[in-house]
Amino acid sequence: MTLSTGTRLGPYEILAPLGAGGMGEVYRAKDPRLGRDVAIKVLPASFSADADRLRRFEQEAKAAGVLNHPNITAVYDIGQHDGAPYVVQELLEGETLRAALASGRLSQRKAIDHALQISHGLAAAHEKGIVHRDLKPENLFVTKDGRVKILDFGLAKLTIQEEGAKATNLPTASAGTEPGVVMGTLGYMSPEQVKGKPADARSDIFSFGAILYEMLSGRRAFHGDSAAETMSAILREDPPELFVTNQSISPGLERIVRLCIEKNPEQRFHSAHDLGFALHNLTSAEGPAPLAAPFAPQNRRTTWIWASLAAVLFVGAGFAGWALRGRPAPLPTFRPLTHERGTLSAARFVPSSPEVIYSAQWAGGASQWYSRRLDQPGTRVLPGSEGILLSVSATGEGIGLVRPYLSHGVQVGTLFSLPLVGGAQREWVSSGVWGAGQGPQAGELAAVIGEYSGEIRLEWPLGRVVLKGLDILRCPRIRGDLLAFFQEQGDLTEDGNLDLMDRNGKVRVLTAVRGFTGLAWGPRGDEVWISTYRDGESRLIAVNTAGRTRPLLRHAGRLEIQDVDAAGRVLAALHSYQRQTFGRSRGESRDRDLGWLDAQATMGLTADGKSALLAPLGEWSRVNGTLYLRPLSGEPAQSLGLGQCQSTISADGKWAATCTLEPAFSVAIIPTGVGTTRRFPIPDFAGNEVRVDLLPDGKTAVVWGRRHQEAFAFYAFDLDSGNVRKITPPGTSPFAYQTLLSPDGRWLAYVHANGQSGNGELFIEISRTDGTGTRGVLSLPRGEAVSGWGPDSSSLMVWDRNKLPAEVDRVDLATGRRTRVLIVLPADPVGIPGIQGLQITPDARAYTYNVTRKLSELYLVEGLKE
Repeated sequence: MTLSTGTRLGPYEILAPLGAGGMGEVYRAKDPRLGRDVAIKVLPASFSADADRLRRFEQEAKAAGVLNHPNITAVYDIGQHDGAPYVVQELLEGETLRAALASGRLSQRKAIDHALQISHGLAAAHEKGIVHRDLKPENLFVTKDGRVKILDFGLAKLTIQEEGAKATNLPTASAGTEPGVVMGTLGYMSPEQVKGKPADARSDIFSFGAILYEMLSGRRAFHGDSAAETMSAILREDPPELFVTNQSISPGLERIVRLCIEKNPEQRFHSAHDLGFALHNLTSAEGPAPLAAPFAPQNRRTTWIWASLAAVLFVGAGFAGWALRGRPAPLPTFRPLTHERGTLSAARFVPSSPEVIYSAQWAGGASQWYSRRLDQPGTRVLPGSEGILLSVSATGEGIGLVRPYLSHGVQVGTLFSLPLVGGAQREWVSSGVWGAGQGPQAGELAAVIGEYSGEIRLEWPLGRVVLKGLDILRCPRIRGDLLAFFQEQGDLTEDGNLDLMDRNGKVRVLTAVRGFTGLAWGPRGDEVWISTYRDGESRLIAVNTAGRTRPLLRHAGRLEIQDVDAAGRVLAALHSYQRQTFGRSRGESRDRDLGWLDAQATMGLTADGKSALLAPLGEWSRVNGTLYLRPLSGEPAQSLGLGQCQSTISADGKWAATCTLEPAFSVAIIPTGVGTTRRFPIPDFAGNEVRVDLLPDGKTAVVWGRRHQEAFAFYAFDLDSGNVRKITPPGTSPFAYQTLLSPDGRWLAYVHANGQSGNGELFIEISRTDGTGTRGVLSLPRGEAVSGWGPDSSSLMVWDRNKLPAEVDRVDLATGRRTRVLIVLPADPVGIPGIQGLQITPDARAYTYNVTRKLSELYLVEGLKE
């Protein structure tokens, strides 16, 4: 029945049609008695003879009529018109959740807000014995003021009233009714609905979880090319982890989603109240930021630690009701294989053997290969081995990197092979190897070769280039005729794609990965197992050759997969990192730990060597936290204020230069003594990939960054006039942490990779800060960096970041002659591959530096679900 404008249904006057569905047509109508507009749903007269459809329509009205909750659509009245029943509901202004999702995923904040409201509405319905049974984005309405309303109880089951009747979930569908049709909507039905079994409140919780997953990811949790495939996915498959689908989601929220969509109802939340409690405590613990992992890295603020612990306690309370009822899954076992103190670089199973080979640098010694049998105690050093292990073949040969050096966070070196039973090394590639793997045939190798900022190529087998470009490629692993590897996307080496290549060179992207740390082929060869790390939590994930993912393990800390054997056992390395900053003032005989609270990196050193600028860093090139001025003599640090980019301190120690991002990008000049912070906006600068220096005159800042979305360059910024002018050629992309302003402010030395020769060299360019030209260009041997200016700005000091002890040379800019001026060695060098951020006074009598200590343990992990 189609009603025209002006038609009356009892006291209600039809104004306009609003829509139609399997349960009838919906109209906007006027209630003259109360002077309000309402929505009227009318069952077509042609369907009135259908007893089942009529029963369901009346059931919807009764179910909704007993509910009075702000998150459930209110029912005002029920009646009949020309034999067709109708129900009168509140009129909603806004859009369905399905319409809201048309433009993509929601922010985590908005998704949690919607989820909380839905859980409250479900809890109210479930208390009345009503199960919705058709929860989906189309049946959720978001009003203009942000209120979420649950619609359409046409499939609701009045469990209290039906106790005396025989329950069935089969004879109904969203459009038409045929015996045997499973009740619900594909993609959002619970497994018990798919099987045609009775559905209780936990069925709604499953549907809720599928909707929450879609709000957070922008994709359906369960979806196939056919109805059968979709139902199979609901019964047998887990959707990709939100972490893997490149979403920024807190671990606590993802745990809530996973508990909602458990296949077994006993392992889900048992009530919407428990669900709402967990969501509420998640927001209470987190505030607007993501939930912290259940532990804190070393050297963080005490307040942050307590906040993180509080977050875990709150979320744990939300899960308490579920945990007491659920059945805990068997936990995997962890067997420690190493006990020494130092850094492990790789570990591999020896095929068809109880032997494990690993490479490590223990107690500050050289990196070597070690052998351990899993069925016997004891470890031995493999004769003739050194460097980093990459692979072990079925024929008993290992390949690795010798003379490695650090390039863009990845070890690069010379590729060699070594028989495990003893023998001489064989060199395969002389330099520039980022990673390699061995195939089933003797001597078959796949290798990633190149230099930073140059072309990187993948060869398989050696000599045959199958892929080349500027993206970093990592962890090539061969299995039969397939090669799996990780391909970086963008500037971060741990974000990118897991790729699969066949022997014809055809590449398929299996899945996007954030926080990649390692990969290995699964036990049957039909999956790639990867490890990721973000926000203090590691995850092991299985990805099959069709790109479907399933979770294997979640673990606190950085747990990196090394290898998997045919029995599904995993070699995994657990790494801990500690950042520290040290310094030595004039006349002292030892280094002093300068770290203060969460500030564990030195950003600058005054020319007199008395004070250092400290900052908390996620990476050496970024700042986002409080800056401190710390005396090298050990006195307490002075808080200066917020810095949000690469910050520096003036040579006389009177000013710190940084930037702030809100409300607009501004250079910030912070006095270290009496005075107030001054902020100077620069139009069209954005982001925290910026470095700021202040010239000695105190009137001009030198800013490195991007303006107008152009290439990176250095700019001179007049603080008084606001004038901005470029002082270096466009396209030069220096490393922000490798930039030095001369004490007199006339020269700017910066390291870049433009025009790289192919042997790993970088270049130091020296430009005038007034923009009138350059003084010259010097090459730097592989691994070296600049640490300071010499006297009279006539020389620069350099050191090798990949060697301990660090040998510092002064390089004369006119002749290139080198003079050794200093040797730097931490008192405890264990786990430290080299020193970073070295700052030296012109007379080389005072210095500061940063280190990252990496300590490792190797575990044999058993019991992961295959």
